[in-house]
Amino acid sequence: MRESLALFRKVAFSLLLLPFFIGGFAIAKEDPKKPGATEEDLFLYRAIGATYICVAREADIEFSKAAAIAAITYVNLLEGRHGARIKEIGDKKFSRKELIYGANNALLPATVEFCPDKVPKETKKEVKKFLKELKKNNKKK
Repeated sequence: MRESLALFRKVAFSLLLLPFFIGGFAIAKEDPKKPGATEEDLFLYRAIGATYICVAREADIEFSKAAAIAAITYVNLLEGRHGARIKEIGDKKFSRKELIYGANNALLPATVEFCPDKVPKETKKEVKKFLKELKKNNKKK
């Protein structure tokens, strides 16, 4: 049992590092013809990222490391496949900093939804506060 858990951890950790090794390939030359990410694309990347964090936490990877790797993977996908653009927003090309901020705002609530027992209490509090504030601001509009 211990050996299989150790093997699982090694494999999971290797998978966590994979985006850093292939990240350069995902960030291709800028192509103005790349379509902006659709709502469906964003939903898929959000689900993949949150699942990634949950699996990493199962393998005892520190939450902050798992979340950072998932966010960078999310950003690499948006930059590489969509030219850092989101269809619903228009033709605006987002900076890497903006994309990382957006990735965290998408991935952390999804992770709380998918595997709340794997999220630190303080992070859960911050996410709930963020969602409450977001809901309040949306009502004003």
